[in-house]
Amino acid sequence: NHVVAKALHEIERNPTCPRVGDIAARCHVSPRHLNRLMRIWVGYGPKHLARVVRFQTALEQIEQSPTQSGAALASNAGYFDQSHLTSDLARFAGATPGHLASRCVADFSKTRCDGPL
Repeated sequence: NHVVAKALHEIERNPTCPRVGDIAARCHVSPRHLNRLMRIWVGYGPKHLARVVRFQTALEQIEQSPTQSGAALASNAGYFDQSHLTSDLARFAGATPGHLASRCVADFSKTRCDGPL
């Protein structure tokens, strides 16, 4: 589906804080229709998918530079602030940034889609 492919590209390009309405407008569909298409073709709505992409970016950042501060990590991974980063890491990985940095995040990184979305 070309609408879903365009939406995936938009989310991958800018996962920081996507507004579903903005993505839908770029795809020339309504936000409700985009959400429905994304759930059918991807399994997630656009907002949740953007959270997963940010989470994967954070894991990559932790693996590349485990000593960076939580605030720097949040900024580099596209989070609004450190508390949002910590919340997503706890939800998806069950750990804090410090805990992940002190251990290998390779197990989580194996799930990353390295190709284009």
